[in-house]
Amino acid sequence: MAQGSIMLQIDVLQEIDEPVTFIPPVTVMAFHFLSFDKTTVREITSQKTGGILAGAIGSTIGFSGIPHAELRLFLRGGEEAFFIAPTHVSSPQFEAGFAILELKDIGITGFDDTKVRVSRRIGGHAYLDEVP
Repeated sequence: MAQGSIMLQIDVLQEIDEPVTFIPPVTVMAFHFLSFDKTTVREITSQKTGGILAGAIGSTIGFSGIPHAELRLFLRGGEEAFFIAPTHVSSPQFEAGFAILELKDIGITGFDDTKVRVSRRIGGHAYLDEVP
């Protein structure tokens, strides 16, 4: 049975207080079972606040301002449809049975004696509509 409007949402906070030489990447997923009715992707977006700070003066390292966000729909017949954020235009309708929203943000490894800190919050969401 069609579920109407659906939102998949992710919010992650990563903080490392001590100076370190390695910051792991962040990869998180949210999923939702669908009913193989007609599914439309309305919007996918991601955002990030904070970041990775380098050196004794705490200057921000200039990497991408937003994490990578990808939505995958698993379709009837075993195929997949991929969508990459940001998008604010509705997709065509698909007969999907499962949706996965995945967010990724970089990690870094310092070299020599370079120490880094991290305080970042990443988030994202996807809006889906499922109708009969």
